[in-house]
Amino acid sequence: MKRCLFLVLILLLVVSCARFSPNLPENPQKAPLEPLVAKNYYLSDLRWENAKNSYGPFEKDSSNATNIGGDGQPLSINNVTYAKGLGGLAPFEIEYNLGANCSVFSAEVGVDDIWNTVNGSVVFQVFADNTQIWDSGLRTYLDPALPTGALSLTGVQKLKLVVTNGGNGSQNDFADWVNPIITCDPAPLALAPTNAHQKGAYGTLESWPLVATHATLMPDSTVITWYSMDEKGLGRDLNYNNQSAHNATLVDIWNLNTNQHTNANNTTTDLFCAGFTLTSDGNVFVAGGNLGSLDGGFYPGSVHTNIFNSTSKTWSRGPDMAEGRWYPTTVALPNKEILIVGGYSNETTTFNYVPEVYNPTTNTLRQLSTASNQNFSFYHLYPWIHSTTTTGKVFYSGPNVNMAYLDTRNTGTWGPLVNRGDSQGRIYGSSVMYNANRLLIVGGGGNTNTAVTVNLTAGGIQSTPTGLMNSGRTHLNATLLPNGEVFVNGGNTSGNNFDDASSVYSGEIWNPSTGVWRLMANADKPRNYHSVSMLLPDGRVWTAGGGGCGNCSVNQQSAQIFYPPYLFKKDSSGLLADRPRVASATSTMAYNSSYTLTMATDGLAISRVSLIPLGSVTHAFNMNQRYLTLPINSKTLSSLTVTSPANSRIAPPGYYMMFAVNSSGVPSVARIIKIG
Repeated sequence: MKRCLFLVLILLLVVSCARFSPNLPENPQKAPLEPLVAKNYYLSDLRWENAKNSYGPFEKDSSNATNIGGDGQPLSINNVTYAKGLGGLAPFEIEYNLGANCSVFSAEVGVDDIWNTVNGSVVFQVFADNTQIWDSGLRTYLDPALPTGALSLTGVQKLKLVVTNGGNGSQNDFADWVNPIITCDPAPLALAPTNAHQKGAYGTLESWPLVATHATLMPDSTVITWYSMDEKGLGRDLNYNNQSAHNATLVDIWNLNTNQHTNANNTTTDLFCAGFTLTSDGNVFVAGGNLGSLDGGFYPGSVHTNIFNSTSKTWSRGPDMAEGRWYPTTVALPNKEILIVGGYSNETTTFNYVPEVYNPTTNTLRQLSTASNQNFSFYHLYPWIHSTTTTGKVFYSGPNVNMAYLDTRNTGTWGPLVNRGDSQGRIYGSSVMYNANRLLIVGGGGNTNTAVTVNLTAGGIQSTPTGLMNSGRTHLNATLLPNGEVFVNGGNTSGNNFDDASSVYSGEIWNPSTGVWRLMANADKPRNYHSVSMLLPDGRVWTAGGGGCGNCSVNQQSAQIFYPPYLFKKDSSGLLADRPRVASATSTMAYNSSYTLTMATDGLAISRVSLIPLGSVTHAFNMNQRYLTLPINSKTLSSLTVTSPANSRIAPPGYYMMFAVNSSGVPSVARIIKIG
């Protein structure tokens, strides 16, 4: 197994590390903005819908030169050069599909210096839905760049940029739109092809402060990510055998509402390859981490536990485990405790076989001393563990072919082994609870395109093959969607840890009703070993990371958001679908109780209300992912009445995204609620 590497941000922020108090404050309800993110985009980074140019193709981020694309020179107006923009020869026009999601457009315009031109003269115009909203007047080669100012695009579907010649012919009329910026929220539909309602679409590729290898969505719509001591594993070769150096982690906090990044570094533990999940109060509990390899082959784990307070954004140490753990899994239990399973120990060159349970109320750990899995043929590195509706029990579903229940009460008991029946080792595949006590197990183990479902409710444990993916893939990520489907992205066909050459760029969506996989759009970057994928409260899927091997060529310090097909109108326009809107809803739920959601749109059109826990994902496994629906007792044009989960076995206490999904499968922006 290749070494897990550790990222830490470039500027180390010293964080207060007072001892953990078991009475940390609860997170207040902070409903996400609707939509979530408003940010700026360069038109030259986007896909236009229609374009007419008098000579050759339009150029992105360069001037127009000849009839061959990509041969232009840097954009230059009156001897000032610009990095971003569009170059063309007048007369021309270029049109973008904004989908009524943008608010402001601005740019600077002028005649380009490409030929050291004389007599070049043009007029620039901006149209919003075929209505002219700006005119430059005549601009010549002698004029400096002219700003458009901030032009309103509120409610505008189509933005069109037009350039006409100055009345003296088109010779030398090389015209530039420089720094053409639109502010949109969410991403502009200029990114969406006409088949987006079938294959979805990716937003623009964004840089990320580190190789995002561990990620958790927190209740205030912020995402915490880390890798290790630095941003991409440069310290691996220098410090990997120096255990005293593994005492800090570079940590980033991304605010979905503002698109801002801040540091929240851990100053006690190298959290590379730790297990982590949210507590019932919405704080991030982290078990273990990396101590470095003393012998070059064994990867000992840290005994540390850490707690990140998602309100104050500070770290505290929790109690030490009995032995270290590297690659453990953590799972929230129905009684608010957190189970810790698997990983390498720091005591011997073997696994940590004895599970432990963390109690956040008493801030203590207990070993499940009679539940050692040493004699079980399990895979112990990030094992796939799911909390089930069976009292006090969790279920181990892989990655190897053996499965079993674990009773976490008292000192613990493993149930008998059951073979999954697919004869397939699935290392770095994934396991997802797509419905109550029903699992989808997919990919892994090399070039594997098979998947099986496991039913834990039908009088035992039943495994059944389901549809084949279009591509075999290992190091994939599997993400539950608000409509109950499962989105799989990334991975490679070789199964090797740092192999981008065999990357699978297309995604796929699995329908649990039919067992059929549908091919999705291609990502711009590979997402393999050390990548993550996670559902956001607005129904999009954030994908990031991959690599983390120092100076290697496969480090992916980037992120890209996938827009699933349900976000688009089904008329091949590429426009966003009209979404259900929840005007108000409870921020907390007790079990087996009735609640009313006030709707800002037609409540009669809602077909389901779904619950999905906030994600905690690393190494191809989301540690608390499950899909639940709430019974709809009544609905009117303006409201829905639903019943909360019957008990904590169905929905372990904690924070969930609650989506109202209409009959066309379009979800609302989620309300983040606390259950239990």
